[in-house]
Amino acid sequence: MKKIKWIAAIIIIAGIIFLAYKFLIKNKSSSKPKESIFTVKRGELIVSVNVTGTIEPYTTVEVKSKASGKIINMPVEQGDYLKNGDLIAEIEKTFTQPVVDQAKADLDASMARLEKIKIDVKYEKEDNDRAVKTAENNLNISKLKLTQLQIGSRPEEIKRAQSNLEKAKSNLDLAQSQYERLSKLNEKGFVSKDDIESAKTKLESAQSDYEQALQSLELTKTPATKEDLDMARFQITQAELDLQKAQQKVVSEESREQDIITAQTDVVKDKVALQLAEDNLKDTRVTAPMAGTILQTNVAEGTVISSGMSLNSIGTTIAVMANLTKVYIDADVDETDIGKIQVGQSVKITVDAFPKKNFEGRIIRIAPLGVIVQNVTTFNVRVEIKNPSIILKPGMNASLEMITSEGKDVLFIPNDSIKDKDKTKIVYVIKDDKSVEREVKTGVNNWEFTEIVSGLEEGDVISKSEPKAAKGSDTTRRPTMGLFGGR
Repeated sequence: MKKIKWIAAIIIIAGIIFLAYKFLIKNKSSSKPKESIFTVKRGELIVSVNVTGTIEPYTTVEVKSKASGKIINMPVEQGDYLKNGDLIAEIEKTFTQPVVDQAKADLDASMARLEKIKIDVKYEKEDNDRAVKTAENNLNISKLKLTQLQIGSRPEEIKRAQSNLEKAKSNLDLAQSQYERLSKLNEKGFVSKDDIESAKTKLESAQSDYEQALQSLELTKTPATKEDLDMARFQITQAELDLQKAQQKVVSEESREQDIITAQTDVVKDKVALQLAEDNLKDTRVTAPMAGTILQTNVAEGTVISSGMSLNSIGTTIAVMANLTKVYIDADVDETDIGKIQVGQSVKITVDAFPKKNFEGRIIRIAPLGVIVQNVTTFNVRVEIKNPSIILKPGMNASLEMITSEGKDVLFIPNDSIKDKDKTKIVYVIKDDKSVEREVKTGVNNWEFTEIVSGLEEGDVISKSEPKAAKGSDTTRRPTMGLFGGR
């Protein structure tokens, strides 16, 4: 019985050892890396430069006021979208409005003075012109009178005066005859009363001419006395003095013209002062300088701000706004990749806020100067993104994929399955459960896969190492899109 127990114990121990051995063998077999072999197939191989960056607003403006004072109204908040000219803040008008009112009053007064001076100068000019003409006429009359007195007793003058008298007498007789004839016809009702009045006027004029001609004849016959000649000369002298005074007044008109220019200058000065005052009043309304979004507000109602036009202050920033319809990302690209990209190239972009949404950008600038940090040289690259719906916000983290080449329907294998040997590239092809060395020619590659130009065919099974034999279990792995562009 005891012997049977020992035999049973030995059998149990042997079974346990056998099971443990099978388990260890199985685990050893299953622990063999699945990635040790790869079946060559065709697919798409994308080579790209991948970097990260932060969304930044394309245009940012600090809004300041040209006026100083207390803010009495500020209707905007962070995140508000404003059109160009929309109100951002309103500043008290306690000091600016009275200045405008005073400037308007000063301008009205200076314009009134200008108009008065213009009217005065106009009337003075007309009076001076009349005075000059009157003085010239008086001078001519005085000179003519002296001439008549000097030649009064000459026979030819007497004869001329007698002839004028005879003509005047003839005209008087004719006018008298016509008047009498028309008067008789008027009594019979053949002519109107107006005809009689016209004939009477002609008769009175002829009578006056006759009397003047008669007086002229008497003066011509009577010789002039010394007193008459002296008086005539005095009258000429007096007329010449009057003419000089009138001409001096005309000359003085130039100074009055200067008065007009001075008054016009005052009007211009007052207009400028009013415009400045109105501009200062207008500056109490701070408006959006462009269409955009308020990124932040720096003040609130009741805050006293300083002007951005002051020499002693840079001014208080009221708000910061930006146009977010276009944004950009600045990214640092390694010098080994910078030669693979160019300005104008499209860029695929994803952001953490919208992981399932793809955006497209465009490279607009590549820095001409590299930056060295810890012996690594990078170049700044700026990517522009159109953002019409403004869903991309400043500060969002973004991943950028800049595709440098893209192979369609190409053979590819993992990078670590390619070995260097005697300046050639080889892979180990598994054939008939044996590893066979084969030379290959490669094309483009990303961080995970390399294109095979020649040396392999679709369906070939390769090993990443040099195994003695392999069963050819197909653990094919197709490249998939990832952070570094592999598929």
